[in-house]
Amino acid sequence: MLRIAEQALEAIQKHAESGYPLEICGFLVGSASDDTRDAREAWPVRNAWEEDPEQRAQLVAGLEAAGGASADRWESADTERRFLVSPADTVAMMKRARQEGMDLIGLYHTHPNHPAIPSDFDRDAAWPDWSYLIVSVREGKVAEERSWVLEEEERQFQEEAITLYGGPVGQ
Repeated sequence: MLRIAEQALEAIQKHAESGYPLEICGFLVGSASDDTRDAREAWPVRNAWEEDPEQRAQLVAGLEAAGGASADRWESADTERRFLVSPADTVAMMKRARQEGMDLIGLYHTHPNHPAIPSDFDRDAAWPDWSYLIVSVREGKVAEERSWVLEEEERQFQEEAITLYGGPVGQ
């Protein structure tokens, strides 16, 4: 289950709408225990898909070598259909989280004009034990949020419940 602070969800929604029609991304920051992740904060991070072609090529080659889709398929997309968080940004955010007594517990990103369902790319690039909050943004407005966890053995996403501190999302 993903429990998310109301102000964190509001920050994600604002980031999602302001970044439309591009995919935006960021980290869910807080703590985790057993099957529950508590996201106290949401930290935006740059989408490095277009900015870092060398890193993108390394990621795509690694995904292809691990049995994911072909490099040509991944490389044919742009920031309207893909996102990439650079390793340098990930390490910087991990350090910041630890300094503030928290951990990175997941990632959020948008699907502009598409459902909040993980793509093949999302699955191929995901890490187990993190929440992956996907925000569907249609015509510039948040339409839905859904969260997913990667089952390590099957390499498939399972949807997880999202609860706001104080009540379920959507109520």
